[in-house]
Formats: sequence, structure tokens, C-alpha cells
Amino acid sequence: MRRPEIETAAGRMAGLVRDVDDADLERATPCTDYCVAALLDHIDGFVGAFTAAGTKTQDPSEGPPPPGSADHLRDDWRTGLADGFAALVAAWQPDDAYTGTVRAGGFEMPAESVAVVAIEELVLHGWDLARALDRPYESTPAELAVIDDFFGRFGPDQRGSAYGPERSVGAGAAPLDRAVARSGRDPAWSAAG
Repeated sequence: MRRPEIETAAGRMAGLVRDVDDADLERATPCTDYCVAALLDHIDGFVGAFTAAGTKTQDPSEGPPPPGSADHLRDDWRTGLADGFAALVAAWQPDDAYTGTVRAGGFEMPAESVAVVAIEELVLHGWDLARALDRPYESTPAELAVIDDFFGRFGPDQRGSAYGPERSVGAGAAPLDRAVARSGRDPAWSAAG
């Protein structure tokens, strides 16, 4: 089962990364521990991990990647991330990318589940980056359905440290705002404060 959402979300993220100026690297993001540079380093790490999972070339002894760090952002991040997004999309094109069990982020899980996590990471961190840059951000209904399914798999005690407690939003909230709130982020966050 191919996930075209990987392609749409990665393409959108690639466009956002192209918009990042050097002056933006110190900007705050909705991820309270990350400035833009640290977020880009985190994105670079997960793109590599999900690409290796899709091609089934991951190192079985590799643990979870370290947290993103502005100090670790590689000098060629612009071209490196552009190449990384293209490789990620290519890795998940073949049907067999979705078969079997793979290791990603230090966890072993069905390949199809890894694809779901990749989409969640691309969409939510795409939103984070767009908010930090004060850019508009939209996602597709298919991507949001994947995120809804992703968060539907976890109870309140299974969220780990990667997500804050789910926030409440009004019944009329936009689907993207609901997805953001499910991750523990504030849909009203803005770079202006």
C-alpha cells in the first residue's frame, strides 16, 4: 500500500526549507526546545532514518537519533535536506517498502507503521517550521487522516516525551488545528508571541 502522503508532505516541507534564510536559524519554533536550526537538524535526522527504513538499509544496532541541535546542523543543510526529501520519497515508492518489519528511531515495527510515523513527522514539523517562519501552511485531508489514525493508536499514558498532553480545541476547529492540538501543540502559536 503506497502512501502518496509521504510525497505531498515531503514536497511541502522541501518548499519551506528553501524559504529559510540564515537570519531565520535562531527563530523560536512551536517545539519549545528547538530553534529553527535545531529543528532542521532534527528533520535531517528523521529523514535519513525513514529513508533507510523504506529502503531496508537501516543499521539494526542503531538506537534513536539524538535530539536536534543547532550546533550539529550540517553546513550543507540546504542541499542535504533537498536531496534527503527526494531520497525519502523514492524510498517509499515501491510496494515492498511497506512489507515486513523494520527498525526506525530505535524501535522495531511494521514497515507500514513506520510510513505512518514519517507522515506524522513531516506534517507536524512542517507546521512547526511554517509557524516559525510566519508562513501559511496547509495539509491534505489524506495526511490529516493519517495523523488522526496515528494519535488514535495511543492512550494518554502512551504518548511518551515526544508529545505534550492533547489540547482541547473548539468543535468548529479546522482539521489541521485539531491535528496540531492532538500532538500537544498550541494551534494559535505564532512567531510574534
